[in-house]
Amino acid sequence: MNRPSLQSFILLLTGLLLTACASSVRDQSLESTLRGYGQLIRYSQYEAALRHHHPDWLKQNPVSALQINRLALFRVTGYNVVDKQILDDGNTVAQKVALRLYNIQRPTERNLAYDQLWRYDAEYERWMLHSGLPDVTQR
Repeated sequence: MNRPSLQSFILLLTGLLLTACASSVRDQSLESTLRGYGQLIRYSQYEAALRHHHPDWLKQNPVSALQINRLALFRVTGYNVVDKQILDDGNTVAQKVALRLYNIQRPTERNLAYDQLWRYDAEYERWMLHSGLPDVTQR
């Protein structure tokens, strides 16, 4: 190889390695974020879970005290990821979770589908939720 071709090859290889490393770090960040958010929901830490929501999303979809109070009527007895799809070149993740909720006022348990939409935000350098908390009013 002549010198310009070798330099081009090295630059290309370096770029590919940096992209792979960034993607790997972002993937690890995703798994850590999803695991942490799941734990907050499992332990009914709904106000803390709101910190995983994108601020712009929360401005457009404010979470009321009533919503938090409704959620507080339930204890999560099951949190199972049933589907996870990676979209948009790996920058968006749609996750479906099956929740089991125990009503503490009436000794009953119910199942609830909980759809989550996660997006990687380069400005914040982290994964953020662009969907709400579980909706216990859904049937």
